[in-house]
Amino acid sequence: MKRLFPAALSAASLLLGAAQLHAADFVVGLGYTDFGSNEPPNTRVLSLEAHGDSFHDLGRVAISPMLVFTVHDGGDYYAGIGLSGRYDFQSDWFIEGSFAPGIYLPDNDATDLGHHLEFRSLLGVGYQINDGNAVSVALTHRSNGGIADRNPGVDTIEFRWRKSF
Repeated sequence: MKRLFPAALSAASLLLGAAQLHAADFVVGLGYTDFGSNEPPNTRVLSLEAHGDSFHDLGRVAISPMLVFTVHDGGDYYAGIGLSGRYDFQSDWFIEGSFAPGIYLPDNDATDLGHHLEFRSLLGVGYQINDGNAVSVALTHRSNGGIADRNPGVDTIEFRWRKSF
C-alpha cells in the first residue's frame, strides 16, 4: 500500500497533463485483482483513465481515444492507450467497453504475466447520475494474447466514477 500513493500521484500528473489534450472524461476506478491462484496474493487496484472527445458517434454509441494507468498495491504498473466505447440506453443506464494495448511492469516474478506488452479489455455497466457524473461497475482482463509462452492473464473488478467535462 505504501507504493500506491506515490504511483497514484504520478498517474494523476500524467492524466492532468492529458487534460491539456482536451480530455472529455476522467475515470477513477478502485477494484480488486484476481491473479487466479494463492501465489501471488490478490491485490487492490487503482485505475485512472482519460478519454478524449468522441470521434465517432452513431446515435447512442460513442467511440473515443483513451489513456489508462493502473497500479496494484503490490507495486505492479500498467499504462496503455486505446479506444473506449459507450452505448447509452434511453434511460440513464449505459454499457461501456474498451481495449488498450500497453506496457506492464510487474513488481516480482509472482505477478509476471509473461510479457511486458499486455492487452487490457474492459466491459462495464453504469448509471449517469447527472450531466457531469456517472458511476459504473466493470470487469477487466489483461493478458499478452498468447505472444509469450507464459500467459496467465489477470482479472479485475472495479467500481468506477466518471467525470465529464
